[in-house]
Amino acid sequence: MFSKSNEDLSDLTNTEVQSTNDYLYANEEMLNPHARAVPAPTPVASEESTTKAIPVLAPKPIPKNERTSRTEYKTDKNDKFKPIRVENLADYIRMKKSTCGGNGLKAEYKLLPGEKVGSGEVSLTDLNRQKNRFKNIVAYNHSRVVLQPLDDDPNSDYINASYINGYTKKKAYIATQGPKTTTVNDLWRMIWQERSTSILMATNLKENNKEKCAKYWPDMGEGEIYYGKICVKNVNEELFADSVIRTFFVKKKGDARAREVKHFHFTVWPDMGVPQYPSSVLAFLQRFKYYTLPNAGPIIVHCSAGVGRTGTFITIDSMLEMAEAEGQVDIFNFVRRARHDRMHFVQVPEQYEFIYTAVLEATVCGDTQISAADLRIRLQKLKADDGSGKSGIENEFEGEQLENVQGDCDILCQF
Repeated sequence: MFSKSNEDLSDLTNTEVQSTNDYLYANEEMLNPHARAVPAPTPVASEESTTKAIPVLAPKPIPKNERTSRTEYKTDKNDKFKPIRVENLADYIRMKKSTCGGNGLKAEYKLLPGEKVGSGEVSLTDLNRQKNRFKNIVAYNHSRVVLQPLDDDPNSDYINASYINGYTKKKAYIATQGPKTTTVNDLWRMIWQERSTSILMATNLKENNKEKCAKYWPDMGEGEIYYGKICVKNVNEELFADSVIRTFFVKKKGDARAREVKHFHFTVWPDMGVPQYPSSVLAFLQRFKYYTLPNAGPIIVHCSAGVGRTGTFITIDSMLEMAEAEGQVDIFNFVRRARHDRMHFVQVPEQYEFIYTAVLEATVCGDTQISAADLRIRLQKLKADDGSGKSGIENEFEGEQLENVQGDCDILCQF
């Protein structure tokens, strides 16, 4: 299935190339004002992470009539719950934990639409059924990503993948399964077709001795690998304690253009559960948002089935956007609407509870990360006496800001 190429992107001359980011987003009004609001994260040092970047031909900008549109986030008559103000979120969670024997959020989760709310006939044809990783997880006809058929195969338009609307952006995400060995080529066809520049992977290749996802990218130093007609080269890897950020150069056979695609791989989600604390997920999403281009194609998000962890990451990401823009969140209704486009979106009640916990921590406690390069300086300042007879550490611990959020942060420890 995979073949090496004698062609090499590094043969391109400097006069022929232009940064993808500069080409697509030269106009300041197109930039996400928050996309570069934080300093670049500091990765764990690795020999491979210092690889010199290879210039890439920029893809053509997405025509205006083809760009996913943005709409105002609106509630509708089917909403069972109203949006929750950020300042009331902790009280809301406390209230839920005091009802139904402490299972109020699980009871809320059970009000979501059930297993099947749309037709998945295309997924269940004899030809397409074998492309599904799980028999009970199919793509609805109305929201599935329709691939451009291969020239020699008119029945090759199926992939188990669904468009998901974001906070205000239509088709902001594509929720898809971890590819099988036989569908890796289809994944890359979709990435190229949809002009996606970011992939969020929320599973390991194997967990509990079971395959969760086929490996669909080349290793560093492996050179160019063709997946069908799509050529991929791994040019950089940044290693973190909980994730890996890879940079791929991607081009299509017969097309002079190449695109940069970022691969965000979260590696510490526990099998059959959720992370004990949301801090690692929030830090990962911060790195993800830093690198993600705001006006590129849909963000590809997958775990194994493409519903549970995938839905959890998409919901947290979208609700943090809503919290920043409106000062409120609408978790139940966001998940409810997404379930009309992707079955089992947020698959278990523990994931639903985790979303509330993560959004609460992000909105109450904010960003508490300190880069490794700044840690020593920060500690020196905190250890110094500020003239009050106490160190900065003591004052920070006893400070008014901590006291103000302590009550809300206490609830984080109760999950």
